Amino acid sequence: MDEPWIILRHVDYDKIVKEFLNTYLDNPDKWPFGPCVYHIEPVKRYNSVRTPAEHWEFLKVVDNANAAFGYVQEDEDKWIAALKEKKKRYVPKGNGLSLRYDILKRDGYKCQICGRDASDGMKLEVDHKIPRAKGGSNEPDNLWALCFDCNHGKSDKDLYPPDLPPPAPLP
Repeated sequence: MDEPWIILRHVDYDKIVKEFLNTYLDNPDKWPFGPCVYHIEPVKRYNSVRTPAEHWEFLKVVDNANAAFGYVQEDEDKWIAALKEKKKRYVPKGNGLSLRYDILKRDGYKCQICGRDASDGMKLEVDHKIPRAKGGSNEPDNLWALCFDCNHGKSDKDLYPPDLPPPAPLP
């Protein structure tokens, strides 16, 4: 028999989801079930057993359990989509193409790890010296040109030696 279910949402929902996305932006393989931002249960149990806690707010009542779990799943799907969209934006959009060009030009159109270039048949990419997952920024002094092999081989490792002087500034 279908019965109505109540959905409560944590009062710090936006903050929790933002921190969750930032934590797993560079670690999607470690994606857990999801942050605890919803509480769902049958309305009659909720009314008879508990009163709302101060950190939960009423969101809605739905017709049945499937609708309640479906609502939560749709929201988690939005988080996953946001994570994938953020993951695409390692070097910022907008002036990103110009910035990429400036980095490639500054680095002599060569991989800064192995020294290969397009004449060796290598595709060059712009990547972070200190990964964003470890606090790196999108500033030009944290970006360098790498060939496809070196960039994908290093993954999110920090290979930039701390005693290496920073590259010349962009013009």
